[in-house]
Amino acid sequence: MASGNINHPLADDIRAFSRFGPAIASAIHTFCNALLLPLLLAILAWQMAPAYELMTLKGSVHHAIIVIVPMLFMSMLLLKTFKPDGLAEKHFGWSKSLCRGIHAGMRCFVWLVLPLKFFCESLGTFQNGAWYDSLGRLFFLATLTAISMALYLICRGVNQWRDTVLETQGLARTRAQRRQYRESLLNGGPIDVEMLSADTWKATLRRLLLLGVSLVPMILVGLSISGYHFTSMQMTKRGIWSTLLAGLIAIIAGLISRMLLVTQFRVKLRQLKRNDTGHIGEDESINISEISTQVNQLLRATAIVAMVVIGWHIWSEVSPTIRFLDSVELWDAENHKGELKTYTGSHMLMAIGTLCITWVLSRNLPGLLELTLIDRLPFDKGGRYAISFVVRYLVGLLGILLACKIVGFSWNSVQWLAGALALGLGFGLQEVFANLVSGIIILIERPIRVGDFVTINGTTGHVAQMQLRATTIRDLDMRELIIPNKKFITEDVMNWTLSDQLSRLIVKVGVAYESDTQLVQDTLLSIAKKHPLVLHRPQPVVVFGQFGDSTLNFELRVIVPKRDLFPQVQHELNMAINAEFRAKGIEVAFPQREIRVRTEAMASNPVLERKAS
Repeated sequence: MASGNINHPLADDIRAFSRFGPAIASAIHTFCNALLLPLLLAILAWQMAPAYELMTLKGSVHHAIIVIVPMLFMSMLLLKTFKPDGLAEKHFGWSKSLCRGIHAGMRCFVWLVLPLKFFCESLGTFQNGAWYDSLGRLFFLATLTAISMALYLICRGVNQWRDTVLETQGLARTRAQRRQYRESLLNGGPIDVEMLSADTWKATLRRLLLLGVSLVPMILVGLSISGYHFTSMQMTKRGIWSTLLAGLIAIIAGLISRMLLVTQFRVKLRQLKRNDTGHIGEDESINISEISTQVNQLLRATAIVAMVVIGWHIWSEVSPTIRFLDSVELWDAENHKGELKTYTGSHMLMAIGTLCITWVLSRNLPGLLELTLIDRLPFDKGGRYAISFVVRYLVGLLGILLACKIVGFSWNSVQWLAGALALGLGFGLQEVFANLVSGIIILIERPIRVGDFVTINGTTGHVAQMQLRATTIRDLDMRELIIPNKKFITEDVMNWTLSDQLSRLIVKVGVAYESDTQLVQDTLLSIAKKHPLVLHRPQPVVVFGQFGDSTLNFELRVIVPKRDLFPQVQHELNMAINAEFRAKGIEVAFPQREIRVRTEAMASNPVLERKAS
């Protein structure tokens, strides 16, 4: 797309951020660099595999390499991603302090934790584990200490990043500023409310929480020394994998976020081009900021769900809470195969999670579809909203059905309850159901759409939002009126923009009887043709309406592009008519009345009344 096609001051800047190729190239380069060392170790282990038994030294080394290589690859991937001017900082737009902290922690993990972990795994199999209870346990304790150091570096980077964000927002102060303020208070200085509210208990709690996270491995050290070595070892292994997989999910989320950001810029470019060429109006363009918020919320929710699912699979075997939920029996029901199945607390927890995911998807998935798919389709704003409307409620319905299936609620088991509810709701909520059915009819027939200019029950305004039960109309005074959908089906509705946006404006003017009617007509037509918002096809028309009591009544009939422009065009035409009539000596007539005053003396003396007349 050539820059000359778009006349907008931000077009070049938007175009500069609308390319995804550099991010892909950087991601491939990062992946290859991270794969080099693990690949060499994997080749070495493959060469050693057929030659040595597990209990020998070389066999133990082979086993340790097999265990370490996956961890090393993911660690190197995180290390290369968060390096200075790396993928995370340059393309994801993440904070320098955050990337610096994660890079320092991963560097400690790669060059200190993994070598110690390698010795632990080697000693665990060498000579059937004869050295593991002594030297191997020391290496394990050293591994936990190194993990604590790596977590401390990462948490310090997170804390610095949050402090930087708060300082940018004006909600935090540096240590020197806080110390200077305390000295000022001791010397009797004034109280600064902003300084008091800057370092709140939330920041202190955050620092304590991050410090506690970095000290979790030291708790495992205490468990190992106290005799719970196997428990400590299992939790360490699962903790390492949980952390590395969480980092991998963060990288994938960053790539997807970058791709969606590029898509947003491309959509903005298409909108700018359409606006310049007249293909689409501003009222038909999608709301980029609102959709961006929905997409980011959906991406964060998806990342959290992925972490929860992975954590469930990693910790399900050792977590007593998950095992306890499996032992809580709720009810028995037939599954889809007709077999009797017992449903437990785990099924209920999964159903609740499904409903939460459904709620997030129904609110934010339409924004993702509108950004990636719907904007490319030949639909106006109302059509795009209708598709989003259907997707929102369809996702909600499917999520509810899936949750019911997880806990064993089939139609056969609840059909009597559904019948009773339908009977009760049919009498008590018949108006609500009428509005719901009307909403479905409106969605299918589309007599009104979002953005249409309508008049109903004396209310005129734009259709701002359409829900399944009611529709929101924003009138010309910027008031929002909630109108039940039933009224749009059962009552008369005037849609000014159903087939097109064109509307006719009539400007009435009265001139004196002595005026030249041809001059009046020519003047009105000249004013209309000069106005930039008056369309030339259909052409403006001047109609000599009637002979009034004291005026010759003319009507100037013009076509404007939108109904919203009525006040502006009417004002400007009236101003121009007044100026032109004054310049050409055309008198704008006004009603004339003859007033007679009759006193009591005139009523009693007809002669005086005739003289006064």
